[in-house]
Amino acid sequence: MFLAFPQIDRNNVLHAQTDIKMFRSQLFLLLLIIKIIFSLEFVQRELEEDEELRYMVGLSEPLQSTLQWDYDDNDETKLIFHWNITLRNGYSGILAFSNYDLKTNNLDVIIFGEDKKLYNGYTDENSLLFIPNDAVKLSYTIINFADIENGKKTKYTIEIIRPLDTCDKQQRNYIIDRGTIHLLTGSMRHEDFQKIKQGKLIEMDIKRMDLTLQRVQLLKSQVSLELILIFLFQILYESRWIFHQ
Repeated sequence: MFLAFPQIDRNNVLHAQTDIKMFRSQLFLLLLIIKIIFSLEFVQRELEEDEELRYMVGLSEPLQSTLQWDYDDNDETKLIFHWNITLRNGYSGILAFSNYDLKTNNLDVIIFGEDKKLYNGYTDENSLLFIPNDAVKLSYTIINFADIENGKKTKYTIEIIRPLDTCDKQQRNYIIDRGTIHLLTGSMRHEDFQKIKQGKLIEMDIKRMDLTLQRVQLLKSQVSLELILIFLFQILYESRWIFHQ
């Protein structure tokens, strides 16, 4: 007497093995997405709790100057800057927007004066710096300062809220776009600052003001957590790994 065993269909076995591999791939991808979701949520919470600006670039090593920035949550046409700079007593800070590397003509200049006030000035076609009577008033706050080297220098952090377009009436202002921005950072001596406050012109001199060039892209692509999740689940749906038609 012989026992009869059911015949095993080789195709069914192959399909079953394929289904198992597909299930493992589905499970791995799902776990990966869950991990990405939790990571993104953690980063987002950390940013909100610390209230730190997301981007930073070095400006001038001698002045220990850096620039942090981010978008203004209340107005997408504005950027928030945290300008960090170390100045010797009697000196003012310079942060200028340039169209052409170290060219000092036709600049849009932010001056942090030795009087701890912020000024918006410009240079003409001959690189002469001036503060116009109708200068744009930028919103700013000194959020931190500390004396160092026995009081010979002071480290500052100045928060500046600047529109992408400050809408200067004479169209002398620099409009921030998605291209490369040329930033010049330096310092201004006491006598130069006093002259410019009196309405006089001073030359924007690279050596005298220790100007340093930095190239940076200030406008970054913004992708929200919600859009990332939609994109990931769309991939899953179109692949039919979890969702089926």
